[in-house]
Amino acid sequence: MTKPVRILPTHLAHSVMLVTGGCAVVLGLLVLLGWHTHSVDLLQVVPIFAPMQYNTALGLLLCGSGLLALVGGWGRLAELCGALVLLLGGLTLSEYLGGIDLGIDQLFMQHFIAMATAHPGRMSPNTALCFMLLGTILVVMRTSVQAVWALLLTGLGSVVVVALGLVAGFGYLVQVKDIPGWAAFTDTAVHAAVGCTLLGLGLMAGVWHRGKMHPTWAPRWGIVLVGLSIATATLEHGWPYPRPAARP
Repeated sequence: MTKPVRILPTHLAHSVMLVTGGCAVVLGLLVLLGWHTHSVDLLQVVPIFAPMQYNTALGLLLCGSGLLALVGGWGRLAELCGALVLLLGGLTLSEYLGGIDLGIDQLFMQHFIAMATAHPGRMSPNTALCFMLLGTILVVMRTSVQAVWALLLTGLGSVVVVALGLVAGFGYLVQVKDIPGWAAFTDTAVHAAVGCTLLGLGLMAGVWHRGKMHPTWAPRWGIVLVGLSIATATLEHGWPYPRPAARP
């Protein structure tokens, strides 16, 4: 006889989503305030670290708001936030892949910190990919609640976001510059990495709870997380794009 699998209780899942979403909202607001007041301390955790870009802070605010909206039952708001974040991340990543400038990097704020930034005002490709995944998860969680394909997509997406955030943060701990930023374009700010990790964990809790109709998935998530973290570190370290000639 198969033993029943313990599922994350509703109140605990919602608590995780509330805490992680709230932290992302507060972090995004603080960094936006830092840009508008030119407070460098809010943009850089340490002077030698990369600053969080304005669009990154805006993305964290939208993602956190979308996560809170899911908990509050405001599905349309969550879907809107997800769509905006997906668009922001997708356009930024297309700038890197296509070698183009769409004019979105300094659309809301003129860039004034050039450290570890290859393109003024542009978030790292790491962060852009995270936002694409986070935005997709928010949209799918709103439109397809219990579909098997939706659980699979959102579950794997949230795990990848956590893996990307952990790898970027770990790069700062061990002082390996090739890990936080793909091909040394623009480094991921350490607090952006923390924010993405929290958002991934919050959405993972939500997906885990929604997967209670398919409990056999739950025990495998830890293995998937470890495997994707290793794969992510390998891919980021060997990203095939050429390095920029110089950084300001």
